[in-house]
Amino acid sequence: MNRQSFTLIELLIVVAIIGILSAVFMPMYQGYMSSAKSGTVIANHNSVKLIATEAVNICRESGSKQIDFAGKSFECNPSGITKGVVFYANNVSGFKNPHNSSRECCKVKGFPEVGQSIISEIDGLITITSKYLKDGVSKYLLDTVKL
Repeated sequence: MNRQSFTLIELLIVVAIIGILSAVFMPMYQGYMSSAKSGTVIANHNSVKLIATEAVNICRESGSKQIDFAGKSFECNPSGITKGVVFYANNVSGFKNPHNSSRECCKVKGFPEVGQSIISEIDGLITITSKYLKDGVSKYLLDTVKL
């Protein structure tokens, strides 16, 4: 007998195997993606904190009234440094919101969306608040930098 094609039973078995494999591996893939996004938010948060700390140190050591972030000047006070850090993170460093790539990573004031960092100035402190998801639950990171 000369066979030119697969039987219907053979095709149904292959489809069933593919369905079982996708049912097993899809939740694992989603877990990996969630972990990667959380890790990116934490890394962005730590990088923003480092940028703010460096800016504060530069202002403190130089005694200057202005600080330069990639060709753009900002005042050496908590409000100016906050704006400069947000400018640098969004426009120079290229940090992205891993949960929504159409949104910027950082902004001044407000409440953070998932994957976003808020850099604000409160009573002479630069406050960095980031929101991320871990196991489907919202978590927050909070750090301060004193001028």
